[in-house]
Amino acid sequence: MMPEDKQTKTLRWGGSFQHKTQLSKELSFDWDANYVSDNAYFADLDGSLGMGNRSRYLISDANIAYTLPWMTLTAKAENYQNIDPNQDDKLVPYRRLPQVKLDMFKDFDELPIKLALDSEYVIFQRHFSDGRAEGQRLNLKPSVSFPFISEAGFITPKIALQHTQYWLGGDGPAQYSTNASKTLPIVSVDSGLFFERDFESLTHTIEPRLFYLYVPYTDQSDIPNFDTALYDFNSSQLFRDNIFNGVDKTQNTNQITAALTTRLVENGRNRLKLTVGQIFYFEDRKVNLLGNAVHSELLSNLVTELSSEITDEIKFNSAMQWSYEENAIRRGSADLSYHGIKNNTILNIGYRYRLQQVTQAAQEQITASAIIPIYDGWSIIGLYRYSFLNDKTLEYFYGIEKDSCCWRFRVIARQFMLSTSADVKPQSSVYLQIELKGLTSLGDKLENFLLENIPGYRKPNY
Repeated sequence: MMPEDKQTKTLRWGGSFQHKTQLSKELSFDWDANYVSDNAYFADLDGSLGMGNRSRYLISDANIAYTLPWMTLTAKAENYQNIDPNQDDKLVPYRRLPQVKLDMFKDFDELPIKLALDSEYVIFQRHFSDGRAEGQRLNLKPSVSFPFISEAGFITPKIALQHTQYWLGGDGPAQYSTNASKTLPIVSVDSGLFFERDFESLTHTIEPRLFYLYVPYTDQSDIPNFDTALYDFNSSQLFRDNIFNGVDKTQNTNQITAALTTRLVENGRNRLKLTVGQIFYFEDRKVNLLGNAVHSELLSNLVTELSSEITDEIKFNSAMQWSYEENAIRRGSADLSYHGIKNNTILNIGYRYRLQQVTQAAQEQITASAIIPIYDGWSIIGLYRYSFLNDKTLEYFYGIEKDSCCWRFRVIARQFMLSTSADVKPQSSVYLQIELKGLTSLGDKLENFLLENIPGYRKPNY
């Protein structure tokens, strides 16, 4: 709290409250409330530390969940506050007041049938009148699948029906109908085979997989986008029934995915795992988040993922996507890590590459991070991030911590770039954390900062 800001002549403050409780075996409740007096609060009073500048929104929510073996019922209220003074308030996500979800699933022991229902009801509200639609959304997605599974493979036909109904109000664009809806069948067949061969200490597997998906086209231009975006394209996206991560948009497609995974397994660990997959399209895709573009590509990016549990402590992961349109690698990554089981040492080095895209800047950078115990509870902490494209250091920090039975002490110095523009100078900060275990701490935000930046770091449990 700042009783009086000398520049604005106002009271500036921030507050946070968290509460979790397990009311019964089936019923739980949690509440996370956060608020600051103005959207420049973190930029002026905390942004120089650099620890809280990764999010543009301050989220407050309350959740209650009731869970049974065959059903989950949740109710949620969620609010967003803009904490980026350079961002337009129109970009702040919708409030959900409330969001109610009911998910049901039923297996039959003696029959290859699975029934499921995904359902949701939400009231979306804007923080103020800004010309965007408001209203209610009901989504129902019942499905039935027929899994036939054996040791040699599986085949799972599935039929789902997606129905989304809207009741819109506010002062949204005239293109949106006040009672818009869409109803679409989703038909898929997932199948795979499993071959294995045993060697002296290793098992070699070959696992081909085919996934067919059909969703017809329906015009969705009269439906607003409340909370939907594109999934990041990776190996998981090869087998999803929608490229969008929300229900406001449902893709149309007629496609088949072909993928192959091979492994070398030793004592249950993947000493080597390689996955290659691609989608083959049989018709144009017409549904977009914005605009009326028609996607007529016959092939998706070729996805390749290679990983290895070299030892119990040393692991390697890499991924690459090849674009036939651009005849180039669209994106790639490689990570090598050492996470010591007994000595608690953490060493990471990673490489990221991304080709220039319409909505994404090109990227080629390397990151190294470490936590190294040195003596009697003392450890050194550090990270270094460098951009080959910009030929400059994007970020580095280093520090030291002391962990004892009753208290923890950390101090970290950091330098980072807010932008890669040539005229932008690096920002510097020093961060201090003192914690009495089980009681309180000064600077608890540092835990989340390390969690985001150093793979393998875990918050301590007291």
